[in-house]
Amino acid sequence: MIAYAGLGQRDAALREMEKLGLWNENGATPKADRSEGGLHARALLAASSGDAESAVSLMNRRLDLMIGKMYDASAADTASMLSHLENTRERQVEREAALQREAELKAVQLEQKNRLNRLLWVLIGGLTLAFNLLLAFLRYREKSNTKMQALQEEALTAEKMKTEFLGVVNHELRTPLNGIIGISDAMIHHADDPVLREQARTVQQSGQTLQDLLESLITMSTIEAGHLSLEHEPMRLTDAIMPEVCKWEVAASEKGLAFTHFVAPDLDRTVLGDAARLQTCLRFLLGNAVRYTQKGRVHLHATGERDGSGCLRVTLVVADTGQGISDAVQSRLFRPFLQADASTTRKHGGAGLSLAIARKLARMMHGDLVVNSREGRGSEFTLTLRLPLADEAATTADLQDDTVIDLMRDHPLFENRTGPAAAERSAV
Repeated sequence: MIAYAGLGQRDAALREMEKLGLWNENGATPKADRSEGGLHARALLAASSGDAESAVSLMNRRLDLMIGKMYDASAADTASMLSHLENTRERQVEREAALQREAELKAVQLEQKNRLNRLLWVLIGGLTLAFNLLLAFLRYREKSNTKMQALQEEALTAEKMKTEFLGVVNHELRTPLNGIIGISDAMIHHADDPVLREQARTVQQSGQTLQDLLESLITMSTIEAGHLSLEHEPMRLTDAIMPEVCKWEVAASEKGLAFTHFVAPDLDRTVLGDAARLQTCLRFLLGNAVRYTQKGRVHLHATGERDGSGCLRVTLVVADTGQGISDAVQSRLFRPFLQADASTTRKHGGAGLSLAIARKLARMMHGDLVVNSREGRGSEFTLTLRLPLADEAATTADLQDDTVIDLMRDHPLFENRTGPAAAERSAV
């Protein structure tokens, strides 16, 4: 019966139970509730049918039945044994020792139970403390997030106000500056009095300096905000370099400096880039070289080298025989608003933005700006750029278009279609 039930053969198990009077058409008989085998078999059948709760209940009843039988048998044996024992002093001592051991065992069990209770209380206390700490942390984090969000909104508002302010300043200052520079230029060319022409030239130079400073501030603010984008238009490098060379050659000559330059023939090519930003970088480097060189010369060495990816690596080196830059100053030379001479009695003006802007523009054009200088031995600034060749880009685009057209012509749908569209593709 138990074997059939364990194998899940319900019908066979029930037949065996019927033979033993444990099962009938109404189900389990009262005899089955007093039979260990019957309870065991019914528990196995319940487990095989997926009724885990009934299986556990039946096994518990079987276990109670077994324990009851064992208890009855033990009690009968004990009573029988005690009835035959002699009530001697030795038996009394043994009984007292047994009671003492039982008392000690109960005391140990009670102590263990108390220890377990104390451990549980400590654990509950620890969990409660951890929960409270977690709740406090979540509240703190929520407050921090709220504060961070408020600060971020304030920063965005401040950035917007800064942008609007710079736009207003740019408009409000550039307009009168253009008038000052234009009128002074007219006075330089048309005034009859030499003193007046010289004063107008001073006014024009001051206005141009202020305009350059304003342009530098606007450019640095745009770069820092991440809003500056470079043009990607065809330009000839020599056309971008030579105007700056001519301009600063005149400025160096007026200051009594020798100005030399070398522009490699490789630069007489058309590339894709931003000519205005390239001229800005070169103007900053040549302007600083002429401004900080008191005697000697300024030299520009421009070369280009084609790489394997269809780009031209341009290297512009501006060297001078000026006062040079110490190692301590070189470490902070490219930071905005910092200059080599930060004292109030410095000889040269400027806001210390030119080199910072030039380096950022160079890195936006996939290059860099580095300095090599020794104090008292002059300075050498190396500007590198990586610009795509215009003819290489056009050839690559043409090859891609031809490849697409050839693939379309090889496709059956392209060959079978007729009409104006097919004629247009053939013309292409």
